[in-house]
Amino acid sequence: MKLLLLLTGFFLTTVSLNLYSVPVFAAAPYAQSSISVSFDTASKKSYSITSGSDNWPVTWADDDAQYTNFGDGGGFGDSAKYSQGVAKISGGADNFTGQNLWTGNGKSYGIISVGGILYMWVCGNASDNSAYSFQKLYKSTTHGTQWAQASWQFDQSNGGNFFCPTFLQYGKDYAGGDPSYLYIYAPGIQNSTWDVQKPGYIYLMRVPKSDPMNRANYQFFTGYSGGVPQWNSNVSLKKPVFTDVANGVMRTSAVYNAGLKKYFLVTQQIKRGTGGYIGIYEAPAPWGDPNNVQNPWKTVLFANAWSVGLQGAEAKTVFWNFSNKWTSADGKNFVFVYTGADKLSTIKGTLSAGPGTATSTPAQVTPTKITLSPTIPVITGDLAKPGDANGDGKVDGLDYVIWLNNYNKSITTGAAGGDFDKNGKVDGLDYVIWLNNYNK
Repeated sequence: MKLLLLLTGFFLTTVSLNLYSVPVFAAAPYAQSSISVSFDTASKKSYSITSGSDNWPVTWADDDAQYTNFGDGGGFGDSAKYSQGVAKISGGADNFTGQNLWTGNGKSYGIISVGGILYMWVCGNASDNSAYSFQKLYKSTTHGTQWAQASWQFDQSNGGNFFCPTFLQYGKDYAGGDPSYLYIYAPGIQNSTWDVQKPGYIYLMRVPKSDPMNRANYQFFTGYSGGVPQWNSNVSLKKPVFTDVANGVMRTSAVYNAGLKKYFLVTQQIKRGTGGYIGIYEAPAPWGDPNNVQNPWKTVLFANAWSVGLQGAEAKTVFWNFSNKWTSADGKNFVFVYTGADKLSTIKGTLSAGPGTATSTPAQVTPTKITLSPTIPVITGDLAKPGDANGDGKVDGLDYVIWLNNYNKSITTGAAGGDFDKNGKVDGLDYVIWLNNYNK
């Protein structure tokens, strides 16, 4: 049976469906935020001078410039092709210049300026899944023209089963940041394929900003105790600060928006290609919301990256990050820096309260119902097993069909009608509960 799922905010695809297969569509992992985002597609620019170069993480330095890293190209105007390079961006969002400073091997999605010193995480020594091989910290005291490597690295042999670490960005040269620590997010490695990693876990570590080159200084988030984040120097005890089992995670960026007093986490989800999603999440602290440890983040945006204007017909858009230098003082107007068709790209946007033009709210389109020939067990009421709607002790395709046939309805039967979180409505969050328990 072929089923076309027409749900805005869900992954749109045609799938071959049998009662015991997992449907291929997605729902946001966390409840909707009161903050929404909209993009000004007319402002979108891709800079041909950077053709062939991707990634582009940015940090705002003490000299008022932004420093960035590019991969697999010549950066600003060089005809050669480099594994990675560091460049300097000077000026405003509508009129800036770029200058190449340094080239080397590997890739980077995390660079930061603190105390006039640049630090940069390098993942692997080549492209694609080389990023899983090791994560090494570099340091520059010359504003990016020369770099020194740490004598150690994270890799899968020493508990470093994560990749492409990224720094939490604050203001100019870390202004307004934590007085003691740098914070670093890194998605977990689940397999060797260079694609979104599922299940999706993002880990958080911190290190004194006075000496991040010392491995002994690192501490890892291990969860909460009484709503207070816990830290441990043993990397094997780390726990994810962000989880999306169904949709996965990949390359990630993070910023503190001083105007809105919110932390924003941006990650790549579903897949790398044109069906890929962008997820933007917010919280009041780097580790989420300590007053809601079961759901520590809220969803600002969960959508196909092409559908919200981050790309046109081109085949690639990846790694999106907010530029704090180009964000308004009230935090509401921002510029995204990202990869568009293997070029440095920018787009302006707005963060505001209330519904926006690009949110993860499911559409009011009713999914196609399925008529079953098998006999469905009698539904007898709420069930203890999450995702088991029909009470047969299994979470399978029959339970999915019950959810689907009640989708977007207000019901009072709870889990027996597909309302697994028992909030009175059958929606995408109930689907996530079903999916996370499927075949159990």
